[in-house]
Amino acid sequence: MNNDNKNIFGWKSVFKNYTLWDVLKDCKYPSYISLILTLIIAFTSSDIFVSLQKIISWSIGIIPNVLALLLAGYAIVLTVFWSDYGKNIRKYEAGKRLLNNINSSYAATIFIMVITLLLNLVIDLIASFEVVVPIAISKYANLITVFFLITFLIFSIWLLKDIAINIFNLGQASSIFDNEIDEAAEKENLHMRQKQKKMRKE
Repeated sequence: MNNDNKNIFGWKSVFKNYTLWDVLKDCKYPSYISLILTLIIAFTSSDIFVSLQKIISWSIGIIPNVLALLLAGYAIVLTVFWSDYGKNIRKYEAGKRLLNNINSSYAATIFIMVITLLLNLVIDLIASFEVVVPIAISKYANLITVFFLITFLIFSIWLLKDIAINIFNLGQASSIFDNEIDEAAEKENLHMRQKQKKMRKE
């Protein structure tokens, strides 16, 4: 296998299409929302640790269900990739980019969700140890943890919008590429008819 073929596989390929800059841009609004919610919790919650446990519980409850739906959707999309429709789209550079974007957005979203789930499980495990620390330190540590957990939770769900728009684009592309394919077929048929006429004259 040559280097060009190797470069299209694995996480390097995923994050070549979905770069760190893309991650930072997509993380902007989730972090703003998370900051607002964290401040609300800081000023209204009597026990921040209880709020932290609720967030962990929600995350562990929500993410596996979303992941299951996401993987099921991904399996359906992959059947489109390998269909005649997918093969026709790959004949065009714009079609290749579209399929790469869909593939990368699915893989990146699944990756972020798995990281979010693991982060929640690890923090839940640490919280179960009931380590005794000074109240002032525990308050700020819990607030920072709340901020990051909410950010990751919202971010992982926020990424679904990219999948939605890419699936929409795939549907929209059908009319564009189908027309181009029909035109190419007509040109090919015309060329064949002209060739046959020429052969008959000879």
